[in-house]
Amino acid sequence: MKKTLVIVSLLLMVALTACGDGLPDTYEAVKDQETSVYKPYADLGDNIFWIRAMGIEYVNSLKVLLNDHPELKLVDTEGDGSESHGRNTGFYIIMEEK
Repeated sequence: MKKTLVIVSLLLMVALTACGDGLPDTYEAVKDQETSVYKPYADLGDNIFWIRAMGIEYVNSLKVLLNDHPELKLVDTEGDGSESHGRNTGFYIIMEEK
C-alpha cells in the first residue's frame, strides 16, 4: 500500500510540475466543490492534499486538515518545488486510513 501511495504521489508531482501546478495562489481560493466552504488546503484525491508553505499559514493549514480528517493519519509531506532554486510554495500532504 505504501509503495503504491509513494508511486502515485511521485507521478502526481511530476504531472503537476510539468503541466503547471494549477493550484491556488492563496488558501482563500480553495473552495470545497461539494459544500462550497473555503478550506486552507486542496484535496487532490486519493488522500493526497496540498497546502501553502508560507510560514504560519502552513502550520494552521495542517492543523485544519488534520482536524477535518480524524480518520486519516499523516504518512509523508513533500515540497512542491514550484519556485526557483527548489523553494516550495506549498507541500503535498500524503495521508492514509488509520
